[in-house]
Amino acid sequence: MSTLKVNTIQEADGSAFSRVLQVVRNDADSSTTGLKQSTTSSSFSQVTSLNTSITPKATGSKLYVRFEFNFSHNGTNNNSSSEFEIRDNISGDNFNTSRKKTRVNDSSNSNASTTNFYRHLVTFSYLVTAPNTNAIQFSVYFRAVDSNTTTINHDDLSNNAQGCTIMEIAA
Repeated sequence: MSTLKVNTIQEADGSAFSRVLQVVRNDADSSTTGLKQSTTSSSFSQVTSLNTSITPKATGSKLYVRFEFNFSHNGTNNNSSSEFEIRDNISGDNFNTSRKKTRVNDSSNSNASTTNFYRHLVTFSYLVTAPNTNAIQFSVYFRAVDSNTTTINHDDLSNNAQGCTIMEIAA
């Protein structure tokens, strides 16, 4: 049996050899307590069941954060919209800074007194540099727009994967 021991592996051009250092996964399935959340508020609310933490192994590594979840929105106007943000506690601001934002809009030509109901699977991600090796928590925040109701994990959508994956990649 042979043993290979090395101190450093480099790319052909002399740059550092990148690799995945760790993967963290939070599977938030339909049995997760508190997964279903609804709001009619125009203020952002945290989806606590999707909170995911990682403790980076190296300062300066890249963190690829990906959330996927089901939601529905409905309203009695011709437009229903919901907004989602990925936030983190990297800067110590208690999740007050949006890192990545997405908005889902639906419209209908129906009468404004009719309730329109829309279902979606949202997948969104972003890349951030780990400033140190302290634990970092990532979360999704959501809000209703256009006087509608937004619901995370609507009952009819509970069979789809929901959760967060974080990959730490060596810089």
